[in-house]
Amino acid sequence: MENEEAQRRENDEIEIEREANGYALLVIAALATLYFIVELIISGRMNFGLYALYCAGAGTISWVKHVKLQKKGARARAIGYTIFTVLLSAVYIYELIVG
Repeated sequence: MENEEAQRRENDEIEIEREANGYALLVIAALATLYFIVELIISGRMNFGLYALYCAGAGTISWVKHVKLQKKGARARAIGYTIFTVLLSAVYIYELIVG
């Protein structure tokens, strides 16, 4: 009986962590968009570094899922997020140097 209760709590915890990851990424994306728009309106500049941070976080989650859980499709998402992170970071750094 105790084993079943412990297993149920562990499953609940795993589900809550999965849900928390999704909400965290949603909040990061919303704030990145808000800050992007505010910076665009105030300074006329586009800060792609904010989206690089989002992609880095989402990519990290995908890489961990791929390596630890061998989740199907996680590798492709991880590679995509990594590419976007590099590209957006390059644009951000380029604009800092040029602008």
